[in-house]
Amino acid sequence: MPDAAAERDRLSDLTADELRVLAGLVRLAVRTDGALTDDERDEITHIANEAGGDTFWDLLDEAAEQSPRAILDAASRVTARDAQEMIYGALYELSQRESIDAGELEILDRLAALWNLDIRDVGDDAADVADDDA
Repeated sequence: MPDAAAERDRLSDLTADELRVLAGLVRLAVRTDGALTDDERDEITHIANEAGGDTFWDLLDEAAEQSPRAILDAASRVTARDAQEMIYGALYELSQRESIDAGELEILDRLAALWNLDIRDVGDDAADVADDDA
């Protein structure tokens, strides 16, 4: 049996509720500028593949029905530091695919404050994961 305290390091390690939050935040980030670029679509596909494929796409569809407040309220219930960092890192990677717009930056800032994240460390971890995937 795996050690329950072991740190998770893949999006597929997230719980169902954590994946639902990730999907909601991805949907929210994409909504901020009203346009989905090819690069963003590619990154969402990468996130979905790492997070569980069809299940993640279904969660993205469900997230379309949620208000921004409901999504952020759900995010406040994510308490595991490794999950917070993975979710933040995935959103950061998605947001910086083109350039981070004001709405995406606001979401990232709110999450960093909500989860008390040192975003310098999370950004480094996200870059390390991206390098590993290349």
